[in-house]
Amino acid sequence: MREIKFRALDENDEWIYGMPLTYVEYEEKEFPIMRNCDETGYWGIKNIDPKTLGQYIGLKDRNGVEIYEHDIFRFGGRNYVIMYNLGSFGCFEDDEYFPLEEIFYRNGEVVGNIDENKELLESESE
Repeated sequence: MREIKFRALDENDEWIYGMPLTYVEYEEKEFPIMRNCDETGYWGIKNIDPKTLGQYIGLKDRNGVEIYEHDIFRFGGRNYVIMYNLGSFGCFEDDEYFPLEEIFYRNGEVVGNIDENKELLESESE
């Protein structure tokens, strides 16, 4: 069974890991929150940027790095964005979606993510 976990950037632009909860009404505003276990083992609640929320896909790249939704994945000399679509995790290439296959993740590597490394995708389109 694959481990279910998520990551997102908090209000300090730091990655936190945990499970998304829900929107909580606070002073007539909604704040996305996520449970996060810190190094002391304390489970807290933090505000997150919902656009950065990505799920762990249950696989690691060739270097043993966990692969998350929205990661930029380098394979075959090209960069791809990991996405969830049609009930599976995969990537788009030339407007065609393809799910991840074992050979893909075992031979590729995470080189960044779309929230912090957009330039890796811009150089790809040139």
